[in-house]
Amino acid sequence: MGWDALLCPYSATFAPREPDSVVLSNPESAAGRSRLQRWWHTLSTFAGPVPGEPRSLAAIAALDPTAMILVVASPGYVHAMEDDLLVVRDRLHRPEQLVVVSNRARLERGLLSDHLVPVEGRAQSVVGGPWVALNARVARALLYRLEGAPVDVKTLRARYAELTRSLKP
Repeated sequence: MGWDALLCPYSATFAPREPDSVVLSNPESAAGRSRLQRWWHTLSTFAGPVPGEPRSLAAIAALDPTAMILVVASPGYVHAMEDDLLVVRDRLHRPEQLVVVSNRARLERGLLSDHLVPVEGRAQSVVGGPWVALNARVARALLYRLEGAPVDVKTLRARYAELTRSLKP
């Protein structure tokens, strides 16, 4: 497994009533979440362009339990990957090696809340860019602020607090 792994692009959205939608109803509903999880499971069990290579985050964690797994995704993607991420958490030597950078309001009470760096809209005034890229821009800003510190959920949460400290709630 390496940085040169082949990837197959796909077109998918979690917005209902769109031609490439993965869900037919509200992705936040129980039925919508179940469908998202089935979609992710199907993707992660596909043989892929290089058979035998890891196809899920859990497979990557199994190969290297000392790895740090950083997921930067919308809440919909986090919901889709939830089962996979729960297995990742259990396979890593230290659970705090799993970090999810995503929307606070939609994930802070979920099963992955201990791994969440809870992004709020107010961070946009610091990192700039469009709303759709907010999680990615926050993650980049946090990684730039590590200064040799370990990459884990506690450290990235602290860096996020520093990043947003001067902002009004």
